[in-house]
Amino acid sequence: MRDSARSGRLRAPASVAVGLAAAALYAILAPRVAGEGDGNELTVTLALFGVPHPTGYPLYTMLGGAFCSLAHRFGLGWWHAANLWSAVGGGVAIGLLHALAVRLIPGESPSGRGARFAAALVPAGLFAIHPVWLAESTLAEVTSWHLAWVAAAALLCLVLAGRIRAHAKEGSSGAGAAFAWGAVCGLGMAHHVTAVLFILPLSLVLGWEVSRAGGWRPWMLPAALAGAALPIASYAFLLYRAYHPSAFQWPLLEPSLASAWRHVRGGPYGVFVGHFAPPPEQKALLASSVYPLLIAGLPITLVASGMAREAVRSVLLALLGAVLLQGLFVWNYGVADPVTYFLPLLLVALLGLAPVVAWLSERANLAFVPAAVALLAIALPAGPWLKTAVDRSRRLEFVEERIRVAWLSIPFPRAIVLWQTDLYLRLRGYQLLHGERPDYYVENPTMLTWNAPRLAFEGRWGFDPLDGLELRSDADLVLVGDNIQRQTQVPVVDFAQALHLTREMSKPGPVNDAGGNSGGR
Repeated sequence: MRDSARSGRLRAPASVAVGLAAAALYAILAPRVAGEGDGNELTVTLALFGVPHPTGYPLYTMLGGAFCSLAHRFGLGWWHAANLWSAVGGGVAIGLLHALAVRLIPGESPSGRGARFAAALVPAGLFAIHPVWLAESTLAEVTSWHLAWVAAAALLCLVLAGRIRAHAKEGSSGAGAAFAWGAVCGLGMAHHVTAVLFILPLSLVLGWEVSRAGGWRPWMLPAALAGAALPIASYAFLLYRAYHPSAFQWPLLEPSLASAWRHVRGGPYGVFVGHFAPPPEQKALLASSVYPLLIAGLPITLVASGMAREAVRSVLLALLGAVLLQGLFVWNYGVADPVTYFLPLLLVALLGLAPVVAWLSERANLAFVPAAVALLAIALPAGPWLKTAVDRSRRLEFVEERIRVAWLSIPFPRAIVLWQTDLYLRLRGYQLLHGERPDYYVENPTMLTWNAPRLAFEGRWGFDPLDGLELRSDADLVLVGDNIQRQTQVPVVDFAQALHLTREMSKPGPVNDAGGNSGGR
């Protein structure tokens, strides 16, 4: 416990400074426009306090929505505010990672505070500027807050592993420790369900430490469950939204308990389980900046666990166990962007650098070694990795300009706009957040293959958009626009073509929708 106390005194101010510096970097790099993928959906749901895709991320949505609303009141655009919410999460994650790395260095180490700070900065700094992490910390995504939770859970586990034994020897209850651990586990489950892959091994460590110290009490489990229940109760927000939808939310969420439960457990994503199929650009990113660090770093963390004492060894081994579970999951999850799921593995792989660098410094009796290693580890890749982030922001601004020009160039007062990509939610954002072209119907043809959006379309327009179609694969979705055109006089626009040259797919004649309203083309 003296070791933890000594490292804790260093951790508090130093790690806060590291976290603030990281958050400032991410805020500078965060673009003022929407990102790719989930960022468009998350921005709109944060702004409108809706429900994003499964598993719903209720705490992220409610807290992030409050943050974005406040930022918007101070003049920031919705897209920029949502990106900054990730930047805040990134700063918290890096600060906690540094605090965790400091505690992995033995407290009796003769290294001075500066050397200990620098040794912990090696993993924190290297992770902070990693290109995959930079993307997740500067664009509206859920990952930065998930990694903040991973670092917080590991740090709390390390602290409690020592304190529970002390409480047991003193005969004190330890109810607060059990409740705190349960609350942290609940926070993880209320944000990202893959948190369970870390909760299981870390909880086993705490259970083992309590059992070994003879401090187990029957009420510890109820206390932990009570702590977990508080953040998990945030899923009631999702259930509320199922029956009281916001202006935009995940369109497959229907007003029923069954639909809400399917959303929480990620039912629609079950089709991705059982294979691993990253696209070429993801394969290249994994091969260039993820796999090499994992291959080099995980053995170092294993070596660091062998060098560590008592609870530190147990926690590091538990984290390596979590890496195994996370790896088994991600290599059997065939989403198009699996690289982000490797970030927890990368965090653990880099953690072992802190105690190993401190040990090398002591062996060489050179206090400047940690600072030199930290400088090299951060400076060498910083140029190309930061340039990648800057280039990404410029590219996103260029894409945003093209999308807006195409959107505002559509010449019809009313239209059905189809865009077969998740970026269609950018157009919905223009409608809902900017008030642009509210009479347009914007949809991704893929969504129309699901029952709820298909019925909603039919309720608005009076016909089935897929009537007469036999869709055998995603390639057949290009037929949806022509099939809609066949059944209505409303202008139908393929927005993918509009990005190059707006193309109307409508027929001449009066516009006539389900409500009998007519108007010009």
